[in-house]
Amino acid sequence: MEQRARERCDTRSNPLASGSGLHRAVLLISLVLLTLSANGCAWFVKQPVSGGMYRSTGGAEVGGRIVQTAKRYLGVPYRPGGETPRQGFDCSGLTQKVYNEHDITLPRKSEEQARVGAPVARHDLRPGDLLFFDTSGRGAISHVGIYIGRDQMIHASQREGVCVDSISKDYFQRRFIAARRVAGSTVAAKARPNR
Repeated sequence: MEQRARERCDTRSNPLASGSGLHRAVLLISLVLLTLSANGCAWFVKQPVSGGMYRSTGGAEVGGRIVQTAKRYLGVPYRPGGETPRQGFDCSGLTQKVYNEHDITLPRKSEEQARVGAPVARHDLRPGDLLFFDTSGRGAISHVGIYIGRDQMIHASQREGVCVDSISKDYFQRRFIAARRVAGSTVAAKARPNR
């Protein structure tokens, strides 16, 4: 029994136990990456999928970065048809700009954006998810915002410009239509060309 214990602790038979700490770390990281790629877990790279599609990386991580980007535009004025901070934003111009900064291409109109990504139940919302509303009263999508957590969203309001609002407000609860998860799902998100 003592012989077996010595063999288990013998560094010559265990490549992770031999060599420098750096050597062990490199071997361990290589083993982890090899295992992840063999299992199809590619959270660390953007993977091409059929038809020019791309799988977004690290859903929660990307969603958090999308929220941080959206927060940079707080206070930008509302402008119908606006797509830049300089000219102002409308709701879908804001979401398109924010997602584009993360190499995710969204269509220009909110009703078209509502067809991208995967549907999400309201109780499963995560930061970065898109929220769609009928603010026109016509039964169709006419407004979009970005969920930031804690029942709040960033959106381009006609009255306040880019702002944070509670989706728990009666106004938004009655007008909520759908939510979509674009960050972290397989989406039509072609990488931006190198400039």
